[in-house]
Amino acid sequence: MDEIPDLERLSVAEKDDLIRELWPLRALVRQLRGEVEKLQAKVQELEGRGAKNSHNSSKPPSSDGLAKLPAKPRSLRKPGQHPNGGQPGHTGHTLQKVEKPDRVVVHLPAAHCHACQGPLGEATMAESRQVFDLPPLRFEVTEHQVWAATCACGEVCRGEFPEGVSSPVQYGPAALAAAVHLTQHHMMPVQRTSELMDDFFGLPMAEATVLAASQEAGVRLTPTVSTIGQALQVARPGSG
Repeated sequence: MDEIPDLERLSVAEKDDLIRELWPLRALVRQLRGEVEKLQAKVQELEGRGAKNSHNSSKPPSSDGLAKLPAKPRSLRKPGQHPNGGQPGHTGHTLQKVEKPDRVVVHLPAAHCHACQGPLGEATMAESRQVFDLPPLRFEVTEHQVWAATCACGEVCRGEFPEGVSSPVQYGPAALAAAVHLTQHHMMPVQRTSELMDDFFGLPMAEATVLAASQEAGVRLTPTVSTIGQALQVARPGSG
């Protein structure tokens, strides 16, 4: 590398020569400075883009990549401490045959032996298998008819509808209870509950009806819940 000259010792002519030599470098310095600024801006953009993920931006989780995935939680259970499957003492749900099935289907053999074609005698049960299944899920319609009779005195005496039967057409308590059970116990959305009532039972039910059933159930159960709460406070150790 050439030694930097001492400007104070240079003559005017030498300074002019130096200026003429360095002048073309001025444009190159400006160009390089612009390139450096562009590269710095690009680096900042890439760093900001790399820091974005589905948690701090609108990017989908699929764009996070494997490196952005949270570490897989490690189980605190020691290997071999508890084997896989049901643990000792756990009540399983394996199907067991029942003594009295709801329906029995008999499958008789052919009338003649398949080997010698001779007639077969009386058949006896050789083996049984049970199939646990659901019956056809279909709503039933009960029509309540109020009849009337006219007395000799001219008075017309009528029967009475049961309590709760107040409309020409309405849902029964079991259907409304099923809708409340789905929305409250299983946390099903109202729209999906309405759809399931139709899919499972063939019983169309409007979303407004599902909401009304839930509200009515809340009103009916409020006294019971309050009584249970008071009983728990009294039974709590140290209360009273």
